[in-house]
Amino acid sequence: VYCDDKKVRSVIVRHPALAREEIYPCSQGIAYPRIYTEDAAILFQDEKQRRYSATVNYNRKKLLEEKTYIDHILKTGILEAGVLLYFCENNEITEDNLRFFRAAASEEDFSEEYRKNIRRRILLWCMTGRKGSDLDHFLKSLNLNQYAEADRPLLLSILIGRGLYREAYAIVEEYGAEGLDAAGLLKLTSRMITLTDFAQNEELLSFAGEIYARGYYDEVILKYLMMHRYGSVNDLLHLWNSAGGFDMDSYELEEKILSLLMFQWDYRPEGEQILRSYLRKSGKLQVAGAYLTHMAYGYFVKDLPMTDGMRDYLRMSWDQKWPVNRICHLALFKEAAADRKASKEANELKKALLAECMEDGLVFAFYRKLPQTLLEPYQLDDKTFVECHAAPDAKVTLFYSTDTGLGEKTSFCTRPLQPVYEGIFGASFTLFYGESIRYYFQVEKEGSITRTPERTFTMNRTEGRPVSKYQMLNQILSARKLGKMQEVQDLLKNYLRREQYVEEEFRIQKNQDER
Repeated sequence: VYCDDKKVRSVIVRHPALAREEIYPCSQGIAYPRIYTEDAAILFQDEKQRRYSATVNYNRKKLLEEKTYIDHILKTGILEAGVLLYFCENNEITEDNLRFFRAAASEEDFSEEYRKNIRRRILLWCMTGRKGSDLDHFLKSLNLNQYAEADRPLLLSILIGRGLYREAYAIVEEYGAEGLDAAGLLKLTSRMITLTDFAQNEELLSFAGEIYARGYYDEVILKYLMMHRYGSVNDLLHLWNSAGGFDMDSYELEEKILSLLMFQWDYRPEGEQILRSYLRKSGKLQVAGAYLTHMAYGYFVKDLPMTDGMRDYLRMSWDQKWPVNRICHLALFKEAAADRKASKEANELKKALLAECMEDGLVFAFYRKLPQTLLEPYQLDDKTFVECHAAPDAKVTLFYSTDTGLGEKTSFCTRPLQPVYEGIFGASFTLFYGESIRYYFQVEKEGSITRTPERTFTMNRTEGRPVSKYQMLNQILSARKLGKMQEVQDLLKNYLRREQYVEEEFRIQKNQDER
């Protein structure tokens, strides 16, 4: 380098590939720097350490033609940074010169960025130019962590493509799978699950969940997720639907979903599909009964709609004596009471369920839908029921006013109520034909007071053959209201005749204590 500027004392060369700059003395306007690449920057420095670039004029002259000597230099074993830099910048990787690139990839005089660039070139050569079975041995000989820092997705693609799954997975565990395409992550995750014999591993589970969320999965991924994943109900239902597409055994997943639905008090309709599939696989009756109890509670206490499938399962649990909670029988009873079919089988079911409830004194509003013949033995045929659903620990008060139809105005009366069953509060009244009751409930919980809408119930039922005195009186009142006076007289005669018969034929016996 020739320079006529008298103030220049040194020539500085900066190669982007080298970690440090090189300083050469400039004597009588001449310096002999080593310049390996065309992108090298040349600076000039004076005696006060001030540097100059564009303001100093200079000329360059080559003293050596590198191409003539580079092969000979390399054969002698000289692998200093400048030689490797010139070679790597002017040659492509081949099988024969690979060792020089590997030397450059670990040369400490190079900048870290340049070493990464060399490693990236080696990986590209492995991807496109390297063939043969010795590639696996070559890859295993590399410091894979260094090459992962250079180009992780490319390294992973090569390792996965060559079947080096453990090596690839070690990289993923250390650096993550960012940048790896979905197909590669699917293959790696699936093979590692198989290699570990489906053992639970949080990292593998995370990768499996990530690739599944992207919409890529196979039977191995699905099986692994079904075995070990615990997520939201939505996630598990989506997984269950995916498994159905592969016709896979989802028994354990279904049991997991049913348990989660019960734990979260979730009454979504998909649960019935899960239960049906679970029972089809001969699922545990304890689990099925527990879930059926859960759904029956939603129907009976929370007023959720009853489905045909749930109705069938409730009946099956009764007929086959499943280990279910009483709430299942109550839900079945409530549904059966709404069925107006008068078949012998239906009436026998209602009769048995009513007897079970009456053993514990359980009385509910839906009883008014039952036939009079079922209510008579328990003296419930003359009762009108009102009911409120609230929290079990709430304080519920009934406000009511009866109207006998005689034009008398009555004020509201109050009656504190006790829960009949799990937050169901009820009361009963005896109303005759034409009488009505206005009522509402006041619910107090944690200092908050709410009031239900006011309702009115009028007694206008006189169907069926009169058996009890209550029914006979209702028919008399009905006939009187309709102006059927002859019918009123006939009914009154029949009523008085029965009263006289009872007085003559039956006597009330006093027990010994009363005497």
